[in-house]
Order: sequence, then C-alpha cells, then structure tokens
Amino acid sequence: MTAEGGQPPSGDLLTLEGVRTGTDWLRQSAKILRYERWRAGELVQAQIEVMRQRYWEIEELRLTLASCGFADVAVIGSYQPREPRSSDRGWTV
Repeated sequence: MTAEGGQPPSGDLLTLEGVRTGTDWLRQSAKILRYERWRAGELVQAQIEVMRQRYWEIEELRLTLASCGFADVAVIGSYQPREPRSSDRGWTV
C-alpha cells in the first residue's frame, strides 16, 4: 500500500515506466512495464512485465456488453454525465 505521492510507508520511491513495443491490430498492442523501487536515491528493486492492451470502440463495447446480457449500458467521458469526447482521458461504463 502506498501513501500520498506514490511513496509507501517505508519512504521508498516507487516508479512505473511504460514503453509501447508495437501495435498488432489483430492481437492488439503490447507494452513493456518497468516497476522500480528506489531507496535513498539508489535502485533497490526492479521488475519488468509484458502487458497486452485491448482497444475498444465505444459502440463495440456497448454491443459486447449487451450480448452478454447487460441492459441500459451507459458510457460517459471524464466522469461527466455526457457522451465521451475524443479529448477525454478515460471512459466510465
């Protein structure tokens, strides 16, 4: 568990860096994530993870959820009670 500012109670600094390794539109894109733990300015631990991301269009997401039995699916942008916009940083379903 971390405290405010991304620092755990021990006072260590935790960092996360993501690097896109490529986009394969059939398998979606892959990203390399590197987690690091710093103590007193020295790197004490690092971990690398490969993560695949799935890209959804809004209507594709609505249709998929409806086909799974969800009713009245609503998607909003940037936590506002409105349709998502291209400038939104995230969606809520």
